[in-house]
Amino acid sequence: MISRSRSLFVHGICLAALFLVTFFPALALADPMHVAVRSLDLNMFNRLIKSQPDLTATDSAGMTALHHACALGAVEMVRALLENGAVASQTCNLGNNAMHYAVSMGALCLDPQPPASPITICPLTVPALLASSGLDVNRLNNNGEAPLHIAARNGLVGVIATLLQSGANTEIRTPAGETPLHLVGGSLAQIAAQVLILGGARLDAVADDGSKPVDRAVSRGNLLLINMIKQYETKELH
Repeated sequence: MISRSRSLFVHGICLAALFLVTFFPALALADPMHVAVRSLDLNMFNRLIKSQPDLTATDSAGMTALHHACALGAVEMVRALLENGAVASQTCNLGNNAMHYAVSMGALCLDPQPPASPITICPLTVPALLASSGLDVNRLNNNGEAPLHIAARNGLVGVIATLLQSGANTEIRTPAGETPLHLVGGSLAQIAAQVLILGGARLDAVADDGSKPVDRAVSRGNLLLINMIKQYETKELH
């Protein structure tokens, strides 16, 4: 015979499950590995990875655990997922592979802050890990953007350098005919532009709207970026 306390416990569990299914259906049905990654719970993650889970499992957006880990810049999780067979080239519903997500965060690395988290957050290390896995760094997503376009827009200087070293094409175009140099932005746009130019980006590349990279810099009013591009234009003339 079930004791009253046990009966109340079971009843409470059922109510909690019903609450999740009713008000948070996505959470209730979420893959445990996805939950561990998105919550940056390294202890839960390490327990799950030992059970050899299906690392190709996706959520409703077509994202894998690796996609989420890359979007968060979670170094330890990305490394472990790759070592255990996660497919870096797998794409989500938007056509993004792991690298597209890795270059979509800000240029800031954070060391672990015990006891808050044992996770290292670093958008510089994660792209390097992915590049070493043999991932196609020139893959276009459904918007027609390669990782280098996104990294340039975000002004991720170190990531841009990593992508170039891994074979990223500086002249790859968006559907609007834009090269990464057209899109360069962020707080260090001028340095990002310099890295692209030294990596072979053409200053005379023309987008479908007739604009060159310097025209885009002028339209944004970024004097440092304008001066950087014009400096290299002058060098080309000589």
